[in-house]
Amino acid sequence: REEEEKKRRWKPTLVAVVLTFLCSVENSMLAMGEWPYNNQIDHDASATFFGFASAADKTGHAVFAFVFAIWAHRISGIRISMLVGRCITLVSCVMYIFVEFIPYNRRWWMLVCYLLFGIGFGTSPLLRSYIVRVSSDENRSTAYAFQTGAAMLSIIVGPRELDLFGIKTLSP
Repeated sequence: REEEEKKRRWKPTLVAVVLTFLCSVENSMLAMGEWPYNNQIDHDASATFFGFASAADKTGHAVFAFVFAIWAHRISGIRISMLVGRCITLVSCVMYIFVEFIPYNRRWWMLVCYLLFGIGFGTSPLLRSYIVRVSSDENRSTAYAFQTGAAMLSIIVGPRELDLFGIKTLSP
């Protein structure tokens, strides 16, 4: 019975680890080519504007990390807030895909995409708190190690996968 309980506790932990990996891959893949793509898609986009867009992304992440954390605390669970954050990120990805259909001033469309990316990624701290909830005291450090390892693995895997599709990145 005790062994079953330990196995049961690892399933949600592994789900959090896989979600951490996928979120981190998504973030690292986008980060590799944002400025060159933004400059190519809208020649009026300056480095200053891109800096502003990046700041909007990071500000959205910081502000909504608090918003999602407060929301998760008030409802005593992270599933709904994680789902909402992932849906916001999905919407921003779809918007990002359709940027080429915008006839002019595409940089503003991209700014909204970056802001929504940041908002959606604001749920990432919830995964760390989720690890605390679902792991046992004796397995918590191992669970965190897996989560940190998943984030590091995504940095290695993400940009290299782009090379398989013929997209040039800055990775060696």
